[in-house]
Amino acid sequence: VDGEIRAWVGGRSYPQNQFDRVSQALRQPGSAFKPFVYLTALDPGLNTYRVARTTSLLSDEPITLENPGSEPWSPQNYDKKFRGEVTVREALAKSLNIPTVDLAMKVGIDSIARTAELFGFGSNLPRVPSLALGAGEVSPLQVTRAYAAIANGGNLIDLVPITAVVSTANSRMLFQRSYDEQRVVSEAATFVLTDIMATVLS
Repeated sequence: VDGEIRAWVGGRSYPQNQFDRVSQALRQPGSAFKPFVYLTALDPGLNTYRVARTTSLLSDEPITLENPGSEPWSPQNYDKKFRGEVTVREALAKSLNIPTVDLAMKVGIDSIARTAELFGFGSNLPRVPSLALGAGEVSPLQVTRAYAAIANGGNLIDLVPITAVVSTANSRMLFQRSYDEQRVVSEAATFVLTDIMATVLS
């Protein structure tokens, strides 16, 4: 992954509306945020609980949690079913909500928020249990950059639309993009995560 942007569609017509939906539109990522919950559990450097394995068991039973600033929160799976116990692999592959929240409460919401910050989601994500299911607001560009880091083996890289500027008069290089990677999660944890995510296609 080199971070080079091939397409950027911020809207239908720039003269009519200059609001850029790629970098300025904030929305809840929902289940697209779940991989970062699991990465927090898979990487010993990101949590102080214990390292999860693909076979680690998570609870898929009814749960009610205090949600600061609002009513108690009872997450539900999309199919409204409860499976008792499921493995980490099954929970992520099937995008199950309750086991993901169970895992989030084990590793800690603060730990998950710090992981999100490392991946470039910013520091304004809410420290509440529903963060595990993507309750914070982020831009499509932030999500793209974070997933690019996963594809890059855990190395975060800036996404850039321009790689070089060359003078047409004398072919002199006026600007050339420099590459700067930052490791934000272990390669081993990233490998396990991508292996789990590939289960969806098997």
